[in-house]
Amino acid sequence: MSNQQDDEIPDVEFGENDGPIVAAAFIIGGSFGAFYVPNQPVTAFFLWGTIAAGAGWVIGTKSGRQSVKQLEEQQQQQVNKGDSVEKRTCPHCGWQNPVRNNYCHDCGNIIAGNTEKSDLDDSISDLRDRYVEGEISDAEFEERVKEKIESDNE
Repeated sequence: MSNQQDDEIPDVEFGENDGPIVAAAFIIGGSFGAFYVPNQPVTAFFLWGTIAAGAGWVIGTKSGRQSVKQLEEQQQQQVNKGDSVEKRTCPHCGWQNPVRNNYCHDCGNIIAGNTEKSDLDDSISDLRDRYVEGEISDAEFEERVKEKIESDNE
């Protein structure tokens, strides 16, 4: 992998034993396709064979697994590259939130240190807990949250 651009797919080196595994997967998958799609057996053979060969290569060969690992590493690098925002971990669920968030994106709890907990926060948290436990319906939860916010704004 020399001088690759970020959106370039890495070169793949096939192992010595990859051919028989991929060929067997192609034949098995193709036969399956031809059997289950009798009105277009040739098309089904090649389509299902190609799908099975790709899956067989990724699952059944060392070079396939290495290629998938390389792609995953590249994706993680892309995510990390665009992830320059400072993060803070939610103490309730462990989700990584941007520092500017007052509430956790995943669980909805207040992230300590960013805001003071108000009576409104307490009452909405109580409603959320009752909703999660099934004590109140979706509509009732939404209505009560709106009422709490409106009364707090008055």
